[in-house]
Amino acid sequence: MCNALNELFADKMERERVKGRAEGRTEGKIEGKIEGRTEGRCLSVLALLEDLGQIPSSLRETILSQKDSKVLTDWLKAAAAAANLEDFRKAAKL
Repeated sequence: MCNALNELFADKMERERVKGRAEGRTEGKIEGKIEGRTEGRCLSVLALLEDLGQIPSSLRETILSQKDSKVLTDWLKAAAAAANLEDFRKAAKL
């Protein structure tokens, strides 16, 4: 009886371990996709701004450190509409 209970417990623990690993992989993939999209938005903002002139390192660092996708989307729109870096800074409130 004791061996049977131990086997049942071991089986349950193994199923939970496998389930936990699968959940962890899924969460990791989701986080990776979010990070990739964020990085892509940052690089898109920078690519548009590079056409307007030399980007100051402080502005580049500010853009690369931003993680809020709504803010980055707003900055992307501002960069697309800007005639120069100063226009972008005003529109982005930077």
